[in-house]
Amino acid sequence: MEQSALTELFQQGKFSSIIRASEKEFAWKEDEYLSKMIALAYDQYAQQQKDLEKKKRYEECARFIFNSIIKMNPKSSEAMRGLGLVYLHEYQLSKSLQYYKKAFRIDGGALDYLSLGNVYRAKKQKKNALLWYGKALKISQLRIPALMNLMGIYREIGDERRAAKYESILKRETKSVPNKSQWKSIKKRVDRAISRKMKTSS
Repeated sequence: MEQSALTELFQQGKFSSIIRASEKEFAWKEDEYLSKMIALAYDQYAQQQKDLEKKKRYEECARFIFNSIIKMNPKSSEAMRGLGLVYLHEYQLSKSLQYYKKAFRIDGGALDYLSLGNVYRAKKQKKNALLWYGKALKISQLRIPALMNLMGIYREIGDERRAAKYESILKRETKSVPNKSQWKSIKKRVDRAISRKMKTSS
């Protein structure tokens, strides 16, 4: 299984094709990059499932592969981020937080700021979420999602003044602000961006 072919399939969202290929060929198990990609494919494919049993099964496969990577390389921050993502999708938030923190302690990846903010927000720990989104705001490639999350979280806590402040900045920097019907689509794009960032980091 070639890295370039696998990367192309991932970028096209052909997660089931990656999974089928991995079931026919097993050499990838010795390659950390390929293993990470296949685990991410299982996780992303799980999110597409309407059948909860299938979703659970694919998430279990993703977790198994990420854990196998950590057994081979206990310092694999990317595998730890992968587990953080899987546990976030499973809404096991304490475990998600644990693995994102481990990854951050190893190499302090830029996306960790946003990921940790997302987990704290899901845990209803608004103060911690604001802290991490504020750090993400200082990183150019995370600025727009950080602004969206800051605007959203201040709306959630009823602070319309600060929400309006970040909305104004967002309008100025993007020329538009998403309406409610667009938020789900944006969240999916952010999740995909996080996964793609993980796969390109080696």
